[in-house]
Amino acid sequence: SIVLSLGLIRYRFKPKGNFDYSILLKYVKMLWHALVRLLKGVVIEDFQLRFIAASDDPYKTAMLCGSAYSIAGMLAPHIRRFMKVKKSSVEIDSDFLAEKSVISASLRAKIPFWKLLIIAGALLREYLQYRKTIKEGAKNIDSTSEQNKGNDSNQAEAVGA
Repeated sequence: SIVLSLGLIRYRFKPKGNFDYSILLKYVKMLWHALVRLLKGVVIEDFQLRFIAASDDPYKTAMLCGSAYSIAGMLAPHIRRFMKVKKSSVEIDSDFLAEKSVISASLRAKIPFWKLLIIAGALLREYLQYRKTIKEGAKNIDSTSEQNKGNDSNQAEAVGA
């Protein structure tokens, strides 16, 4: 089984019967390459994130605030590697009197329409090439099984004679 985990969201994928994981990996790679190409075309004009850490326990509030700082510090260089960011603002605060954390975000981004068309064309081309290789592989398997059947019948005739 495959478990996909994104923060609080967990999805367990249990295939039924014989499932070829290489097909799934091929599709994931294809989508990853398309996503990377899409993100490189995105220009973030303005990004604002505000997180106020709060909990009923001051210790948990401090730990939550520290975790938020470390996550923001780790993600920022990776986001800038994939996208061009013109202006960004990340504010992390703690509120020891509140009982629930608050997060607010705003994003303004641009991507040229022609870039979307190029990415869609590249993704379609990769998908069609993949389908072609699958069909060729199936034909090779069919021809091999037919040859094996012919060899089996020849061997049966030789044994019967």
